[in-house]
Amino acid sequence: MNLPTPITPLLSWDIYSMHIMERQRFFTMKRDLEFLHTMADKEEWNVDLVASLSESYDALVLTDANQVIQWVNKGFTAMTGYDKKSALGRRPKFLQGEKTSSETTKRISEQLLEKKELSETILNYRKSGEPYLCRVNIFPLKNKKNEVTHFLAVERELPLVA
Repeated sequence: MNLPTPITPLLSWDIYSMHIMERQRFFTMKRDLEFLHTMADKEEWNVDLVASLSESYDALVLTDANQVIQWVNKGFTAMTGYDKKSALGRRPKFLQGEKTSSETTKRISEQLLEKKELSETILNYRKSGEPYLCRVNIFPLKNKKNEVTHFLAVERELPLVA
């Protein structure tokens, strides 16, 4: 005798938890934008931060023009395992490891030297040593004199393909 497959009802908690996750994402982005707007006012950046952050992201990294990390958001800690103190004052290169493509790092370095916007996918390493694939979009932040004062990296973790 064939019994019908039981159907699990959708519980109100399922719907509510999706709502909570979406609100959390909204408040995280709002907090990130508030900090970046404060910096934009201080540094007189000529940039549309809302447009720069229009795509979903896991982590944000703000560096000075020499690519020294000045700020990371909480998503950076969640993604990499490094706390803010461990990242500040370092160059993002500390996330790279033995299997990070030297061709990719060379392309990134060249684009940063030319102070151009760029998008790359790079293999980085968490504090635990575990590799992860990261899609990074880097935006040069220019002041009113059209000088690049900082770079903003908008990062998204991608699934590792075996």
